[in-house]
Amino acid sequence: SPPAPPGAVDAASAGLPAPAQRPPGPGRGTKRKAEDDAKPAGPPAPIIRGPNGRKMRDVAATLHGIDLPTGSDPETRRQRRLMRNRLTAQASRDRKRAAIEAARKARDEKEAEIEALRKARDE
Repeated sequence: SPPAPPGAVDAASAGLPAPAQRPPGPGRGTKRKAEDDAKPAGPPAPIIRGPNGRKMRDVAATLHGIDLPTGSDPETRRQRRLMRNRLTAQASRDRKRAAIEAARKARDEKEAEIEALRKARDE
């Protein structure tokens, strides 16, 4: 640690408790992450760059079981983006519909339970 400035008093001589030791956290310990074991051995794959010098990423061939266009020209990229957006939006609507259906089913079950308890109470 760096030297204390002149006239500084340490915590022990001032009658204060010593600062608590911080447990090892992210980036501080010697533990290895599980991802480190999953990395393939050997040199990394070369980075592919487009005509403008930006990194290009691999294009997923399918999304939700639908084949997507794989070209790199602007029109194909636009079509791929539109298809991805439509498929993702439909999947989102499907998830929402399923969640609403599950909530309605749970509501109906609770209402039936409440009605049964009311009948049992009134008997």
